[in-house]
Amino acid sequence: MCEELSGKVSDSSRAVVEEVASRLGQPLRVAVAGRLKAGKSTLVNALIGRRVAPTAAGECTRVVTQFRYGPADRVDVIDRGGRKHAVPLDASGMIPTTLPIPADDAAMIDVQLSSDRLRDLIVVDTPGLQSINTDISDAAREMLFAAPMADDVDDDSREAVAGAEAIIYVFTQQVRADDVEALEAFAKASQQLSSSPMNSLALYNKADKLAPGPGQDPWPVAGPIAADQSQILRRAVCDVVPVVGLLAETAEAGLLTAADCEALRTLAGLDEEKRALMLASAGLFTSTEGPVDVDQRRRLLERLDLYGIHFAIAHLQADPHLATGELVRLLFAASGFPRLRTTLHQIFGVRADVIKAGWALSRLDAAAASGPPGDRDLLRGAVESIVARPEYHRL
Repeated sequence: MCEELSGKVSDSSRAVVEEVASRLGQPLRVAVAGRLKAGKSTLVNALIGRRVAPTAAGECTRVVTQFRYGPADRVDVIDRGGRKHAVPLDASGMIPTTLPIPADDAAMIDVQLSSDRLRDLIVVDTPGLQSINTDISDAAREMLFAAPMADDVDDDSREAVAGAEAIIYVFTQQVRADDVEALEAFAKASQQLSSSPMNSLALYNKADKLAPGPGQDPWPVAGPIAADQSQILRRAVCDVVPVVGLLAETAEAGLLTAADCEALRTLAGLDEEKRALMLASAGLFTSTEGPVDVDQRRRLLERLDLYGIHFAIAHLQADPHLATGELVRLLFAASGFPRLRTTLHQIFGVRADVIKAGWALSRLDAAAASGPPGDRDLLRGAVESIVARPEYHRL
């Protein structure tokens, strides 16, 4: 249909039609969005299976970042004039926290990684929607809602960040009115011809914070709360999945070392009173004297937080000879990520072609509404010819 339309419509509409045709052959483009400090970049790293996206605030976290498959690792900062500025990954394999150009001049960061997980998925990490910096918030909204970008943004950058076909929306507390507004706006933009939010998924991140007490299991609380939020968002998302993003990142990116495991094993061997004091708070964990040096304890907090440390120590007490690999598998299970992986496969993996086709029709329908009058009947007629087919009911 796009090939037929391309020879009939005007130049301005032809650009849209050719973009749609091109996108149909690319991997599914999924935007990870949500509030500032919701843990989006941590979850992006878990999805990719590598710790590449910086999680601490910096210049790079103010810019929309696209992760896609490439034969070799490469990072390009694309400025608003369309020029690419290649930067190497830092010593830890992450995107540098400082950019070669001012963040305000950067249209996007394009990251190619030789990760098999990106063969069928393009992941776009967006700045916080409710950022204190209005420019960051605007950039994220452009990514979500396929709103027209500023005229000084080059076409390549515009195409890269506009119009995600699916969204993973991350929140850490009960959804607010503006969360619902953001999701409904995305639904309106991407599901114009659909009555089901099959291309939107919400993640209730940092589920460990719902634990009733130190070291206690948060899942009996997290599950029902996620189910309640799912009802609130039922018109905007297909499911709400509770996760502990930090544990998922640590497990999926292979960040827990044998030395970390030995430090945890040492802590598991402390007397109960001493261990309870250390695990009472993050401050006490790093300040209380003990057999594990302070730097190692800080590293454990960065990798696992108190809930993960509690969890690991409990399993090492039950099995003092537990191997590092088995402990990582237990932490992965405790992160809630196995359910997320299954859900992503069922929703985005199996239905990727259907989602992309639905997005393409919505994009063409929107082009008919905003394009030149002479193209409207052609575009609408083409879309309606697809919608009238029995096969369209799948969409």
